[in-house]
Amino acid sequence: MRAFPIPGWWGPLIQRHLKRRFYPQTRKATFSEREGFTEGDVRFFVSGVRKMNEYFTSERGSLPRNYFNQKELRSGYAFYFLPVNALKVATLLLSVPTKNELSILDLGAWPGTSLLGGLSFFSRGGGVRRLRWTLVDQNREILKEAVALHDEILKELPSLDSS
Repeated sequence: MRAFPIPGWWGPLIQRHLKRRFYPQTRKATFSEREGFTEGDVRFFVSGVRKMNEYFTSERGSLPRNYFNQKELRSGYAFYFLPVNALKVATLLLSVPTKNELSILDLGAWPGTSLLGGLSFFSRGGGVRRLRWTLVDQNREILKEAVALHDEILKELPSLDSS
């Protein structure tokens, strides 16, 4: 199986996205436009990663209903699980044959994981001229996160290199 390389622009884009979406209404609100990630930024987001990891493994039975309504859990997922799972999507798309048009239905779409992986893949000339992506999720807040990530990716795409 071929591998999809991690695009160099993912790090800065995800960092900006995390700060803009999760720092407002916190004591770190003024950090939302600061470039790069510091050790303090990592500490802020890693607590959500730790909780998500526990819920996805040893504490599976304790996973709260509508857990993505909790900002800390959404931010933890976006910080760690989003890039890992987006890379899986991009790698999976390597097997999609060249087509003029492709439609994708993403059920359980938060936080736009498939969008990040898919748009990364197709921005490298993934062999599709027209792409239609439909996101479905039972949680409106989650879909808002996906739309925000989508918009940030689209702002970035015209200036991307192949890295």
